[in-house]
Amino acid sequence: MSFAQIETPRAWDGGDRRRLHDPDYSGPERRGRPYDRRQDGTEQAVLDRLAAIERRLDAGSKRMDRQDEMRREQAANLKQNTSMTAELLGLFQTAKGGLKFLEVLGVVGKWLGGLAAAAVAVYSAYHVMRYGRPPGT
Repeated sequence: MSFAQIETPRAWDGGDRRRLHDPDYSGPERRGRPYDRRQDGTEQAVLDRLAAIERRLDAGSKRMDRQDEMRREQAANLKQNTSMTAELLGLFQTAKGGLKFLEVLGVVGKWLGGLAAAAVAVYSAYHVMRYGRPPGT
């Protein structure tokens, strides 16, 4: 027999059986009356918490449904506003074109007014030279 084959004795403190979760182990934590979780109310507390969580999830689901409906309404309103804005944009572009036309008429009128004033002045000068008095007197 060699030295490697000799089994060395170990001190046994019950830890080996505890670590293996042996059901026959009756250490200090298993002595006394058996533990019943229904007696201390933890099971009911867990069920109450689960019911509260379920109520909160239901309320959140309803809130999400309302928000989804509001989003749909807002999308419809946005589509309506977009069409109205397009109509107003067309109206403003038409008005802008009309104002440009009036601006051109104003420029032409200004030039025609100056030409008319010059023509009246030439006519008045001709009338004074021919008749010796201003026209209309």
